[in-house]
Amino acid sequence: PAKVLVIGGGVAGLAAVGAAKSLGAIVRVFDTRGAVREQAKSMGAEFLTVDIHEEGESGTGYSKEMSPAFIRAEMKLFAAQCKEVDIIITTALIPGKGAPLLITKDMVDSMKPGSVIVDLSAEAGGNCAYTKPGEVVRTPNRVTVIGYTDMPSRMAGQSSSLYANNISKLLLSAGPFTGGPKGHFM
Repeated sequence: PAKVLVIGGGVAGLAAVGAAKSLGAIVRVFDTRGAVREQAKSMGAEFLTVDIHEEGESGTGYSKEMSPAFIRAEMKLFAAQCKEVDIIITTALIPGKGAPLLITKDMVDSMKPGSVIVDLSAEAGGNCAYTKPGEVVRTPNRVTVIGYTDMPSRMAGQSSSLYANNISKLLLSAGPFTGGPKGHFM
């Protein structure tokens, strides 16, 4: 199975975990906020940590800037993970600032050919050094870096189908279908 690293365990990151797990991937999650640990584990993902204990949650529940020692430790972790994983999905943002650079060019250059990075923070500058907002970049070692800034609108058809399916399941769970001429629920 594919190995997926999700950096940032907010709404988008946890959605990525769910999608990857449903496709049978081995998923690893990293987030500076300890509260994300249980959410990631409950979805069947492995939660990665560093040896430095520092809480990354601000008073508003979002991530905050970390100490230089913590950043060095997480960069070491990411460098090791880049050599192992097939897909990286980054969603890390710090409110009021640009996206933190978490995946360096050296890290990408160490990845296997055919690997993919989806940088959902591209609009704020991106978490990957190769990210170009609004573009897909193919690196010299054949890693694809997706920096689309309009990802939700690119998925409109799939989103509509998923929503319709969920509404259908909700209605079917509300009561038996009578099968009458107008298909009324009782």
